[in-house]
Amino acid sequence: MSEPSLGRIQRNSSIELLRIIAILMIVLHHASVHSTLDVWSQPFCLKRLFFQLCNSISGEVGNALFLLISVWFLADRRIMVRDACKKIWILERELLFWSIAILIAQIIWNPVQVDYNSVLNAFFPISRNVWWYATSYALFLAILPFLSEGLRKLGQKLHAQCCIVMFVIGGLLNFIPGSSLNIGNNVLGFMYVWILFSYYRWYMERVTVKAAGIIAVTGLVVVLFWNTLMAFFWRGDGGLQSMFSEPVGRIWSLPVLMISFGLFSLCSEITFHNRAINAVASAAFGVYLITDHQYVRNILWTQLFNAEYFYNSRYAILHLLAVASATYAIASALDMIRNTLFSFTIDRHRGACFDKLWMKGTKAMKTYFQAPDNGKGSNGNAM
Repeated sequence: MSEPSLGRIQRNSSIELLRIIAILMIVLHHASVHSTLDVWSQPFCLKRLFFQLCNSISGEVGNALFLLISVWFLADRRIMVRDACKKIWILERELLFWSIAILIAQIIWNPVQVDYNSVLNAFFPISRNVWWYATSYALFLAILPFLSEGLRKLGQKLHAQCCIVMFVIGGLLNFIPGSSLNIGNNVLGFMYVWILFSYYRWYMERVTVKAAGIIAVTGLVVVLFWNTLMAFFWRGDGGLQSMFSEPVGRIWSLPVLMISFGLFSLCSEITFHNRAINAVASAAFGVYLITDHQYVRNILWTQLFNAEYFYNSRYAILHLLAVASATYAIASALDMIRNTLFSFTIDRHRGACFDKLWMKGTKAMKTYFQAPDNGKGSNGNAM
């Protein structure tokens, strides 16, 4: 899923490369956090710090980067209800393809674990929240036309005040360990980012390369300092330690957004075009869908490439990077096959089916809500 996805506009390959890096960071995060390795109980060393960063921060920065890329293109124009629904329609086709394909694989190789939940998940991936990012993004798109129009009507002053309130709630208050304000892996988190980023997109001048670098480095220094402090002085209770690392490492936290915004701003100032990079980037979202499906995720990170199995190796860091890269490459190749299949079938006239259904639905609604013609005589108005 890309913005604009597979469109006729030539995409900036620096942004597409950032999209690839974002998903690779998410894969690294999953490889660590979904393994049986208790990284918090390991003695302090560079290896422990690297795995800790993968466990707590890399995925959050990857998610933020991926959303910022989408938001950047969405903020460029007014999104109408029809546009939003069409995007959800196109997104749902990809989700259905992979959820049903994985269900078939599960039926073939592990039929014992297939139950009614597996079937419902396969056919209703958005409403069943099979992939939290996809569900949140679909809900975000559904309300975006109204949210965006509302923010535009507020004007710059009120929008700025709204940003301040959201920044205090989502940024400052989340520095309290254990805070639970529900701005996380959900549509509220997407709305939070949109409110902040749309103000920047609509009313502010773009930051300079130097400022973007300072913002990214500052966020990275905060993350590295805090994680090093935690790793050096605290060993044992992973749950408690995780709670105290969340203020700087949770999704949409201030340091995470600083790193993501800085990197995005830097890449947006670099323009070049490379077909290979753009082709790989077009399959980036598919990599996420394949590798983060619960069935595939369990096979990858608890059975085949469990980090606990190789953590004590001298080359554990290289091992993790190699596993994540190989997983990305294979999943990317699979989604490119899906892309090719779609291009010869349902994408030959992309969205044409939706356009027809929307037109028929619009006509039906107009007919239904149209006031009946009772004539111009007084009889028609008699009570």
